[in-house]
Amino acid sequence: MGEIPLVGTKIRGWRLVRLLGVGPVSAAYEAYFGDDDAEHAVLKLCTVHEKDAQSLFLRAVYAANRFRHPRVVPITQDGTDERGAPFVIRPWVDARSLAETVAERDMTEKEVLRIAEQLLDALEMAHAHGITHGALTPHNLLLTPQGSIRLCDFAMTPSIGVAGPGNRATHAAARDRLAELRTGPFTAPERMSWPGSRATEPGDVWSVGACMYFALCKRSPKGEGNADLLRDLPRLSKATLAILNHALNAEPKERYESAYAMLGDVRRAMSGQRPKLSLAEKPIPSGGYRALTMLTPPLGQSVGAALSRIGSAPITNEDQRNQQWRGNAALILAIVALVGVATFVMVREKLSDEPPHAPPSPASETH
Repeated sequence: MGEIPLVGTKIRGWRLVRLLGVGPVSAAYEAYFGDDDAEHAVLKLCTVHEKDAQSLFLRAVYAANRFRHPRVVPITQDGTDERGAPFVIRPWVDARSLAETVAERDMTEKEVLRIAEQLLDALEMAHAHGITHGALTPHNLLLTPQGSIRLCDFAMTPSIGVAGPGNRATHAAARDRLAELRTGPFTAPERMSWPGSRATEPGDVWSVGACMYFALCKRSPKGEGNADLLRDLPRLSKATLAILNHALNAEPKERYESAYAMLGDVRRAMSGQRPKLSLAEKPIPSGGYRALTMLTPPLGQSVGAALSRIGSAPITNEDQRNQQWRGNAALILAIVALVGVATFVMVREKLSDEPPHAPPSPASETH
């Protein structure tokens, strides 16, 4: 599929004005709807031809809509082009990718830790919902001018698997095909050796460490082990060096179990404390939060209305909400009771302090 000639053309009313990047699975374009530049967005067009792979691609990118986080860019619409290839629309973000930022200037250790903290915070929420990113690179990690990150382009998730209509072997082959296409220098070693394997939380952790390494060294990590990191990053603090070494361990069981565990150590390093590494907190169990109940809409149907309906939806389950409500009600009743008791004591003390009235004298009664 020729990608560059698509610039200047339209797909279902979306005018493609600039090619943002071409990956192994999709191509991203800066796009406007119509000719009046009223709606600005990013259009991602699937570039694989297998129907099952295209279906899984569409379901995978909608993973960002299964939970809410301010640093995760959702999908707002999807459709198919004239040739039947699926595409998705996500809002335009005034930001540059980490890859573009690193190409333009050097990044300090403090900046990289701040980026890692925000990224891990978003991945922590995803992992709590049983969702992994699976394709994290410096190209889909966006930085705003204010230094805030935005995460997009989720890949395969554990919940997608091979379920659904059709032959299970066909779905499995399509999943493996996409996984093979998505492997690269920021993919965890265990997935590089077996491209068909599913994305995991420790795999996302390795990709976070690889992005941190890239931001500091301007290249992807080549070797593993503390010796290589010491050689490449001689001026890095011991705390950050230890975090990177632990996150980039080639053995999944020897690195952080989840973004939740790594996030704690990154925050410790930012505050000048020693990281806990293997003693870091265990991950939040997958499914600890209830995912937003929004299924992938049919091709061509906008999900903007659905997003607006769930914009204020809480992320906790019904029992947690009820428990919080009961706790707040009990607190209010306790405060009212304390105020009542205090008022009663003050009134009683005031009455006891007043002198008793003297009875009138007999002489005054005769007059």
